[in-house]
Amino acid sequence: SKDADQFLSEQSVILNNTEWVQYDFESLDNKKHRLIIKAAALKDEVKATIWINKKKLKFTTNNTAFSEKEAGYFFVKKGSNTIKIQVRKNQLKLDWLRLD
Repeated sequence: SKDADQFLSEQSVILNNTEWVQYDFESLDNKKHRLIIKAAALKDEVKATIWINKKKLKFTTNNTAFSEKEAGYFFVKKGSNTIKIQVRKNQLKLDWLRLD
């Protein structure tokens, strides 16, 4: 994305309605984490579903400028984990994800 307000991750994606992205990652311990997402709605309010492993949460944003938003808390297990984000309505500009 070439959005001027975007942190320079150089890995942002635009997801259209029904599109999804999935990331696999490793964790060194079993721990509950807070998921922070830096994202924006392309035009109108975006609705998406987020899964980390088998836990599912709903995510919405109507901010058209990139902003950090807490998506919720997830338990991450030691070893392999998966996060998937699927857009359910409109278009999402996704810049980065962070587990605190």
